[in-house]
Amino acid sequence: MNWIYYSIIALFTGMFAQIIIKYLLIKQIKTIDIILLLSLLNGVFSLIYYIIKKFNKKKFNFKLMNLKYFICILLICIFSFICAYSIIKGIDTAPNPGYAVAITSTSFVFMSIICYFLYGSHLTYKSFIGLIIILIGFSFIIKFS
Repeated sequence: MNWIYYSIIALFTGMFAQIIIKYLLIKQIKTIDIILLLSLLNGVFSLIYYIIKKFNKKKFNFKLMNLKYFICILLICIFSFICAYSIIKGIDTAPNPGYAVAITSTSFVFMSIICYFLYGSHLTYKSFIGLIIILIGFSFIIKFS
């Protein structure tokens, strides 16, 4: 599968997850409880995935886990927690949950620009103009919601 299929799968599974999060919030489930259960279950699913991969002879390479990579993983965990908390609170408090999700979804605009400078990722002039148009739409959502 190429990146487009994975992206489409993430689009729909993320959307369904966020709709279910809104349902749980309407039912008065607390944000921190949702994050805790999500983290625990993601850990269980990750462990199951690792075990399945291990039987396919793909083992985890512990040599790659030096201090530098561990700090990167730790930062990802911290950012993921803050992100999860903020998304859930945004979904909870926005007049329409789609507004909060739309704003967080614009992260790809900033990521595209940052990765262009940090890693030399592909970004054409036309793509850049498209990103600017998306940011204009993003500002309309903030201004008129």
